[in-house]
Amino acid sequence: MLNAMTIAAYGAELLAAILATVYFYKYRSTSYWLFMPYLWYVILNEIAAFFLLNAGWVKYELSNIFVTITVPMFSYFIISKVDGKNLKAMMGFATISFLILSLIEGISKGVSEAWNIQEIATSFIGILGFSVYVIHLFRSSQTSNPFTSLFTYILLGFVLSFVSAPVINTARVLYLDNPELSEQLTFLMAAIVVLMYCIFSFGLIRSKSQSA
Repeated sequence: MLNAMTIAAYGAELLAAILATVYFYKYRSTSYWLFMPYLWYVILNEIAAFFLLNAGWVKYELSNIFVTITVPMFSYFIISKVDGKNLKAMMGFATISFLILSLIEGISKGVSEAWNIQEIATSFIGILGFSVYVIHLFRSSQTSNPFTSLFTYILLGFVLSFVSAPVINTARVLYLDNPELSEQLTFLMAAIVVLMYCIFSFGLIRSKSQSA
C-alpha cells in the first residue's frame, strides 16, 4: 500500500520527467540532453520495482543497477562542465574506481544483495563532484549567476541524494528491529527524494539553454 509520502515522491519524479521533456523539446541543443531519458528511466525503474519487489522476484537488483547508471552520468556532467585537465582527470579516475568497486562487489556478493561499498563510494563521488565544481567556479572568469544554469540544479539534486541516501539506508538496516524508527527513516528518505526532484523541476523551469 502506498503512503502519502511515497505517492508524493512518485509525483515529484513524474513532474521532473515531464518538465525535462518540455525543456529539451524547446532547447534541443542543450548539453544535458541525457538528463531527459534518464528521468524517464527513473519512472520505469520505479514501476518495475513496485511490481517486482511486491511479487518477490527481485531484491536489490534494480537499485544496484540504478546507482551504477546514475553515478557515471553525474560524473559525465561534471567532466563536461569543468575546465582544467586535473579536475577532469580527478573525476574520471574516481568514476573508474567506482565502477571497478561496483564490479568487484557485484561479483563477490551477486546482484541480489545490497552493494554497501558502492553506496559509500556514491557519497564520495557526490562530495568530490561538488568540490570540483566549486573549484571550477573560483578558477573561472565567468561572471554569470550559476543559479540560472540547469547544471547547478542537477548538481545540487544529485549531491543531496548521494550524500543522504547511504546514511539513511544504512540506518534503516541497523534499526530493522525498531519498526517505528525504521518507518521514520523511510519517510525521511522519501522526503529527500521529493526535495531532490523538486530541485530538478525548479531548475528546469528557471534555467535557459544558453546558460545551462
